[in-house]
Amino acid sequence: MRGSMNKSYPAFFMSGNGGNKILVFPGLDMSVVLTSTNFNTKGMHEQTERLLTEYILRAVEN
Repeated sequence: MRGSMNKSYPAFFMSGNGGNKILVFPGLDMSVVLTSTNFNTKGMHEQTERLLTEYILRAVEN
């Protein structure tokens, strides 16, 4: 997984309909769960991906 500062983080993840994601970052000792209810909506995985990289990982990188 690549963060907002273009740094790479090894991760395990699952993704589901509507942009739902569960990610585990062993090197950061962190798990992330992103839930969304926009099922069968185009672009939801991209939206949760932006939340992860631009907000969550950025907060950890600082």
